Amino acid sequence: MPSVNPTDHMTRQVVIVHLSDIHFGEKHRFNPPKTPSGDRPARTGYPTALEKLTEDLKHADPKCPVIFCLTGDFAEYGKTSEFGEAEVFIRGLSDTLAFGSKRGLDCMFFVEGNHDVDFAATDLRSKHAAYAQMMANLHKQHYDASAPHEWPVVHNRIKDLGVVVATLNSSIYVQKDSPDAQRGNIDVQQLGSLEKELKAIPPDDLHGAIKIALIHHHPVLIPELAEPGRGYDAVLNSGKLLSILRRHGFHMILHGHKHDPYVFTEDARSAFRVTHQNPIMVAAGGSFGSTELPDRRDNCYNRISIKWHPAASQARMLIETVGLTVIDEDGQEALPSNWTWKILRREDLHFLKGECIPTRNPRAETLQPSPEQLKADDHRGDEYTRLRGNLPCVEVRPSLRPDQGYEAIVWVCEHKGAQRPKSVTWSAGPKFPKIVRVNRDVDARFCATFDYWGSMLIQAAMMFDDDTVQHAFVYARIPDDCSED
Repeated sequence: MPSVNPTDHMTRQVVIVHLSDIHFGEKHRFNPPKTPSGDRPARTGYPTALEKLTEDLKHADPKCPVIFCLTGDFAEYGKTSEFGEAEVFIRGLSDTLAFGSKRGLDCMFFVEGNHDVDFAATDLRSKHAAYAQMMANLHKQHYDASAPHEWPVVHNRIKDLGVVVATLNSSIYVQKDSPDAQRGNIDVQQLGSLEKELKAIPPDDLHGAIKIALIHHHPVLIPELAEPGRGYDAVLNSGKLLSILRRHGFHMILHGHKHDPYVFTEDARSAFRVTHQNPIMVAAGGSFGSTELPDRRDNCYNRISIKWHPAASQARMLIETVGLTVIDEDGQEALPSNWTWKILRREDLHFLKGECIPTRNPRAETLQPSPEQLKADDHRGDEYTRLRGNLPCVEVRPSLRPDQGYEAIVWVCEHKGAQRPKSVTWSAGPKFPKIVRVNRDVDARFCATFDYWGSMLIQAAMMFDDDTVQHAFVYARIPDDCSED
């Protein structure tokens, strides 16, 4: 097993606000609906998209970087006026309090959506001019509308944010009345640029960073998102794209397009190819701002926390999809003052890339003792009896507290015929002053958690109904990549 330096246990953490399909224009949620005469009434009482989002970003500072990832469809018809509204929204978002601080434009990353192009234009310059101008205004640099495949692809922000963000444009070739009308397309020039720019980052730096890819269309089209009559409208060359992202250890792909929020992992492996162990989390964003939603579902966005421990090649991702309820109990649109945010779904996932659990060395000796020797050396029954069939267990995963590395989850497992304690008091010594007492009527598993940087021996003091106490111990380790060098 390779030696481990204490500095190897440095971790990275980032909070992501993922917005997609805002759709400024005719079908924007935060515009008053049209009257029967076809005009729009005064917007008095209607919140703007920024005002409503700001309400839900009033969280405490997570003590780690916060970034915004916007995955396309800022506009409805690709009009200059729509991009004007989008630019006002983006600038306002960069200057508003989000998780306790103003985050600025440098913490925002963008990709173009299919509604952001001129759908009927036949030349690239006309097709992408309005979006390119918005990007140029925001970033104070030229975006050549005639060469969108040359726009920035890899953003190395390891030093200040701890992330590498790939912004992939799947909407370059969107064209009315063509096979590209619905599907996304990542051309081989973009793929080449992606791989070249990733290889230019020192391997240790890249491995230590949290790596996120942004795209608009679905790189993996799961069956629930396929629509009859639209063909296979995922991303052309997505197989090559996923191979590159997997090879360079990307943790997550964020996208939009179908207004239906899904979370799943992509870890397909072919026996005929050299593959890599790390799965990629794919988060499909719903629509933050469109009125065109599947089955009248909520407008929504994703809040994501990622913790990455490079030495153990472990990642933990907490994904909260937050929905805006705009329909009242009668099935009608509620007054804007009654629109409320709520968490639609919460996914807390833990991934291993390396081998954090050692494998047995084939040279380890296997003995064949006699039955008498086995019986004489077996003291397990004594321990079962002493603890009345109750055994402490521990699971270790990255902690989502930025000031800590790992979280130990401890609980008591019940062996057959166990007499359950009435309470369990957990402690981990003077360096971990927190003591947790769990009563049986509160939690039959007696579960507790400890956040930590260093390994620790956790004590379980089990008090039974006769007021006797038995002590058991379980070791919470610091995981490391145990794979062979």
